[in-house]
Amino acid sequence: MLISAKKIKLSYEEAIYLAILFMTFYTAPLFSFCPVRFSDIGGLILLYIGYKASQLIQYTSYNILYLILAIWIIIDFCIIPLIFPLFSFTNHITQSIRLELAILTFLYIPNIFRVCSFESILRIIKKVILTHAWIQIIYVILYFLHIRFCFNLIENFDERLALISGNGHFFNHFIIVNVSEGSPRFSGLFEEPAWFGWNMNLMLGFVLQSSLIYPYKSTILTYKNWIVILLSFIFTFSISAIGSLGIIIFTYSIQKYKHHIGKLLILFIGLTSSIVLYIILNPSILARLLLISEGGDGSTSSRIIGSWNALITTLHTFPITGYGLGDFNSTQFFTYAKENTLLQGIKIGNIHLMEIHNLICQIICNLGIIGGILLLQPFMRLIKPSTIIIGISFLLMFFSVNVYNTFFFFTMASFTFYFFLSKYKFNL
Repeated sequence: MLISAKKIKLSYEEAIYLAILFMTFYTAPLFSFCPVRFSDIGGLILLYIGYKASQLIQYTSYNILYLILAIWIIIDFCIIPLIFPLFSFTNHITQSIRLELAILTFLYIPNIFRVCSFESILRIIKKVILTHAWIQIIYVILYFLHIRFCFNLIENFDERLALISGNGHFFNHFIIVNVSEGSPRFSGLFEEPAWFGWNMNLMLGFVLQSSLIYPYKSTILTYKNWIVILLSFIFTFSISAIGSLGIIIFTYSIQKYKHHIGKLLILFIGLTSSIVLYIILNPSILARLLLISEGGDGSTSSRIIGSWNALITTLHTFPITGYGLGDFNSTQFFTYAKENTLLQGIKIGNIHLMEIHNLICQIICNLGIIGGILLLQPFMRLIKPSTIIIGISFLLMFFSVNVYNTFFFFTMASFTFYFFLSKYKFNL
């Protein structure tokens, strides 16, 4: 037993399930205005389990890179104030503490497999996926039954932002339903539908990749599981979530049925037809696609053009160090760049958009080229046939997120590197 009290007893598997579930809550605080997030608690639970299993850290190539990254964060903190006058110490320290703890968790996670098998981890991740899928479906049912006392209904991005930043109610940004364009968009326990998709797709990619190598019956997704998962995605009405899911499923199918061209062709036609039909039957999706094609969709523009502009401007100004961690430092740098005419990149009309919705751009902007190389280099090894599904899952996540869900991200990275790239295994 891991945790025991008079009335509480959790096995290792139960504790790890709770930890990963908490980490998928993204930026949700424990309660209103609390700086501690559920993801922090989840990460610390895993850190405790890993440390308890063994105090020693395995020195693999990617562990060494991330140890150097932890040191670089401290060095970078000392250098940036010398070159960037608007740098915020407080904002950087707040984010760097969470990032350093996430890296420490990453280093200790392999020790978990001294007390918990890989099959158990796969079973836990599958359980987390299905938990979120069922929660999403239950919300959909409650909404259409007009049982809406637990929902926050919003109609645009500004309303969502005001709701989250106000944070006036317990769990207020867990249950948001975007009812714009006449079609409610559900996001489960995530702040918005796309975030539901990005996190679910990363876990799905891991399970699907693993099923091709370690075919444990208890971890394979059944057709009933797939029905629940697909239904949960359908009601997000998120182009990026559903599109990414389609890419992951098709990549998995290519790997699984690579010697069955007929099956692949039928699957491709079925998948493409389903997506096209889904788009045609949903006016909100069509309206969003039209906005994207015209360059008028703010979210997509900020992810693509805004992220590119921020990256190019940072490389033009502070290529080695970046401008520091934290949203406030980003705002400060963007202001500094505009005031000193340092802006680089592409304009939309007369607007020079600078936003970051891309993890690759963000790590380089925050910690410079050195930080970017240290964080991203191990992922390059995933772009090969034996790990292509999980590699694409990470790549899609990189191109979508704009904040570090640090503990979840580093946990999935550690699981991936350990079981697909490391020579050291405890108990498969």
